[in-house]
Amino acid sequence: MKNIIVTQTNCSCNPNSLSLKRDDYKSRHRPAAIRISNNGFIENDKIVFNLRKRNKLVDVYENEGFGIANLTQSSPILIPLAQKRLYELGKRFKEGLGDEDKNSYFVISSITRTEHQQHDVRRTHSMAATKGTSTHSYGVSFDINTVVGDNGYCERRTQVLKKILTEMQKEGKILLCPESKCIHVTVCG
Repeated sequence: MKNIIVTQTNCSCNPNSLSLKRDDYKSRHRPAAIRISNNGFIENDKIVFNLRKRNKLVDVYENEGFGIANLTQSSPILIPLAQKRLYELGKRFKEGLGDEDKNSYFVISSITRTEHQQHDVRRTHSMAATKGTSTHSYGVSFDINTVVGDNGYCERRTQVLKKILTEMQKEGKILLCPESKCIHVTVCG
């Protein structure tokens, strides 16, 4: 019997690999973040602690269809509705791939940031970081930067992700903002 060598491939998720309709950040993402979080701006760790204690912020764990990168400038927490939408996105992505691509998943590279963490992001990634208040600081946004799978097939995987993101955007569940190195997703409705 012949041994089959399986190599993992990382497929970038950005405007070059995923042609997605961009929802305006200032007029759509920020107002949705304020509304959905009930104006729950996360300025510091004390606020995070209080919101978690009241279950207004919940832990996010790797789940069906997605993994979480080593987060250095954000925390794996979201408001409950955003957690639900992320889990739904992962499940729909996995279902869209089918059994023949069962080891593939997309990677979340950033989730919720305190204002201090957002300041650090602006300092280290000044060209990519949001000027002003980020929707990440409301617990309603996450970034997808890659799709990982076995033996290539980037185009198929990214097209499945594009299809699911577009469907959920049309359903009024998420807003999209393709950025230079990722797809920024803000939960709405």
